[in-house]
Amino acid sequence: MKTFQIIGFAVLLALILPGTGIAVNIFVWQCDNNLPFEDPVFDEELTAFSAITQTLEELDIEYDDHWNLPDNINDYDVLIAPMGFFCNT
Repeated sequence: MKTFQIIGFAVLLALILPGTGIAVNIFVWQCDNNLPFEDPVFDEELTAFSAITQTLEELDIEYDDHWNLPDNINDYDVLIAPMGFFCNT
């Protein structure tokens, strides 16, 4: 279910933001727990970070990413911080 929420968010961004005619600066902070899961959409094993970045790339949405936050996060309109997935096993 989380995958569909992530993809839904990215699709929402893709549909709303281009219509505004404003360039949006997106930063994806790679801070997840690297717990992989089998993604039914991309049919491969992904982490939360890779699911988000792969979705943005599929939608041709430009973004910056890094393990560390930028010095000035005010340069970005959207900050995505995937925290990983919870595995209750």
